Amino acid sequence: MFAVGAAYVAHVGAPLWVALAFPVAMVLLQYLISPWLIEWIMDINWYDSGGGLPDANRAFVERICSQRGLKVPRIGMIESGTPNAFSFGRLRSDARVVVTTGLLDILTVDEANAVLAHEIGHIEHFDFIVMTLASLAPLLLYQLYVWTERIDSVRAIAYSAYLCYLLSQYIVLLLNRTREYFADHYAAEVTLTPGLLSSALVK
Repeated sequence: MFAVGAAYVAHVGAPLWVALAFPVAMVLLQYLISPWLIEWIMDINWYDSGGGLPDANRAFVERICSQRGLKVPRIGMIESGTPNAFSFGRLRSDARVVVTTGLLDILTVDEANAVLAHEIGHIEHFDFIVMTLASLAPLLLYQLYVWTERIDSVRAIAYSAYLCYLLSQYIVLLLNRTREYFADHYAAEVTLTPGLLSSALVK
């Protein structure tokens, strides 16, 4: 959708502010509807009134959220043998954490708690917003390049924007990896046993 829209904006010769506003609008739309899309695409069973997670895991999540001043995220489960867990949402207040049955089957209760803590770390660190804003930077730089590349007097700006665009792609990847490290560190802090997450990841 972005590629088609950006090509159209360039084709009609829209002013620079339109070219820059377009990726902002696209990213904002993605940010607003992506939780709905995830719930639509994935077969998630929600357990809003208990159930789903083993009692020990649910008690851990509630205790950690209480200690950290967080709202307890909505907990969902996917019937799948693939061990996986992820969190998504827009804000801390509407965050969701989803685990697969396969994850709970192969991990001990404490290892599963470490994985859940990792996901709660993403929520506490506002990673949904951080990565949304980070993903916007390359798009803006690319639009700046496309718009200025056609004008001889500002071609130096175009090439600089393109180089920054390439660099920003790597910065976003670095930020993405860094947020995972911070979530790992968060899990180590709240469980007080860093080895649990390590053994869970090995499994």
